[in-house]
Amino acid sequence: MDAIGGIPVRKRSIIALVLALACLFGLSSCQQKANYTTDKLNVWIWDESQRTELEALAQSWSEKTRIEVQITVKEPSAYWQSVNSGVMPDLLWVDDAHVDPLAEDHAILQLDDMVKGSRTVKKLPFTAAVRELFQQNGHTYAVPCAEEVYALWYNAALFDSMRMDYPDESWTWDQVRQTAARMTNRGTGIYGIAIPAGDLGSWYNLVYGAGGNILHTDENGALVSGWQDPGTRNAMNLLSCMVLESMPSQHIMETVGETELFTNNDVGMILQTTSEGKALMEKNANNRWACTVLPLWTASGEGESAAKRVSMVHGTGWAISAFSTDANASFDLLEVLCGANSQQKEPSAQGEEEQADPLAAYDRMAAEAELIPMPRSLGTETWEHYAVAVTLYTAWNDPTRMDEMLAQQDNITNTELAQRQQKAEEAEAAAQTATQSAPVEETTQEAPVTEILPPEEETETETGEEEETGETETAKG
Repeated sequence: MDAIGGIPVRKRSIIALVLALACLFGLSSCQQKANYTTDKLNVWIWDESQRTELEALAQSWSEKTRIEVQITVKEPSAYWQSVNSGVMPDLLWVDDAHVDPLAEDHAILQLDDMVKGSRTVKKLPFTAAVRELFQQNGHTYAVPCAEEVYALWYNAALFDSMRMDYPDESWTWDQVRQTAARMTNRGTGIYGIAIPAGDLGSWYNLVYGAGGNILHTDENGALVSGWQDPGTRNAMNLLSCMVLESMPSQHIMETVGETELFTNNDVGMILQTTSEGKALMEKNANNRWACTVLPLWTASGEGESAAKRVSMVHGTGWAISAFSTDANASFDLLEVLCGANSQQKEPSAQGEEEQADPLAAYDRMAAEAELIPMPRSLGTETWEHYAVAVTLYTAWNDPTRMDEMLAQQDNITNTELAQRQQKAEEAEAAAQTATQSAPVEETTQEAPVTEILPPEEETETETGEEEETGETETAKG
């Protein structure tokens, strides 16, 4: 029998047939790898507690695709410093506060076509309000993987020592104010409640619960400020009363932090997001603290007069860097990872008998409350920074100036919105003019496709932290 390369022809034919069948029917890496153009994907997250589960999912995917996955956990400040400087991995977490600037800078990919054809993404158990957090002008830039709502935490030991009833689902914000005032003793350093000026998400709950808003669309379809809306002013005036009657100074809340004040038993009540609540519960060895749903703005009635419960909603989502080495591979990995922590519930606390879930208030808020996305616009970072650094800082230090500062912030916000709108319209007009003046092709012959390679300096491995850990990130040009 003839032989080629030392292997009989017949045996070589059998080997080739076996390999072909393995690729075709065995779902081996032959078929999987054909669609990809990279051998490694880098993934960034900021929560160490989720590394193990995500790495297990990534490892399973890697075995099928032969694409190495490197998951790196970064401390949040270092995380955003890298991202904002243009050093990004293939796949990364983004939150609703950063998705707009990243999309506007074209630093993350628009995922419309990929999401449209994904059954996995469509089945994710997130509301429209959460999905909208990662959309800009109707386009999707990230796929949600975690949802954050708010609950009211109270120091049960402190309430017991003062013989006060615990907050519950029947409470209104006015009851919170009255109780916080009774609890406060500035001489002993005990305060009823702490809501720092910079914690926008917390006190936005009061604004939207009172029927106010920070941004809204007017009758002409333009986005305008809501800082002077009657509901907003009512909520902020109640808040200014709590600042005067029952909160630590703005300086203390800024430097120490409301959570630290609460865990030190110096504050009776605070507002916390889902992830913050889970972190608190891990420290709650003696069950000194508990949480309940957010208060109502007014007492609950029946039918149309029933008060609604409102929570601002934050989110974390998976985004693909515009500099990803392989966008298709990144999205396929995204589909595997995005459901890892979606809507996971904490197990019930176990004692001599099963007790209620101590974090059930968050499940109720997510299921029953009206979820309000954080107010956003092009230029949010500009007017929001002014609100925190000037408007609210002034009002928290001198609550008697609250009305004055709201009027000032209304003017600042509307000016920024108008300028951004004008720039957008000018850019659109320029694009239309360019399209109309472009020469018309006189031939239908297809032009040859020329592959454009990136400059060599953009493909070099980043030095520093990435080089030490063996990561290969892509730098923004």
